[in-house]
Amino acid sequence: MTEFIDAIMTPVNFALTVLIGCLIVYWLVVMVGMADLDFLDLDLDVDTDADADVGGGGGHGLTSFLKFLNVGEVPIMILLSVFVAFLWLIGVLTKMWFGDWSLMVNLLALVPMVILGLLLTKFLTHPLRRLFEQLERDANAGKVEVMGQRCKVISATLDDRHGQAEIETDGSPLRISVRLPAGSTPLNRGDEVVVVTERDERGVYTVRGF
Repeated sequence: MTEFIDAIMTPVNFALTVLIGCLIVYWLVVMVGMADLDFLDLDLDVDTDADADVGGGGGHGLTSFLKFLNVGEVPIMILLSVFVAFLWLIGVLTKMWFGDWSLMVNLLALVPMVILGLLLTKFLTHPLRRLFEQLERDANAGKVEVMGQRCKVISATLDDRHGQAEIETDGSPLRISVRLPAGSTPLNRGDEVVVVTERDERGVYTVRGF
């Protein structure tokens, strides 16, 4: 126990311990309903096809890096919490396994610690992308009257077994899962359709082409 306390009291680890404490308080507040996942969140539109041109392509590189880290697909507070937790754990274990280092060595060790923490965060949160994508889709679907809306096919093809379409809104476009009635001629990406039935238990709408 003494070894653990010594490990968390080193300058670098102590700062991370304080940050961990702040994050724990934040998530406790979320759990009791005084805040939600959007609190202190960042609405980042991460798109690998972005036209950003900073320093001869630096903007595109930053966009790709953020997308690699699942920023924009997983709430930023979850990413930050996982990253800080990994960074803290790596720092504590390093101190317990390798003993005391000078402050300068501790600061230099932050570089590989950060890199490792980012990689671990990426792979741990990667499976959450689909979950939050579906949650956002369901939330948006509840705000937009989908029935009778014209939308554009965004999947390669649309038939009676699979397909996706996109509805333009005042905010981000709403993506929905759609199907054509059985026996309909398949449609292609870019074709326009209209929603003719409410979504079923699978969250799928039926559409017809023009």
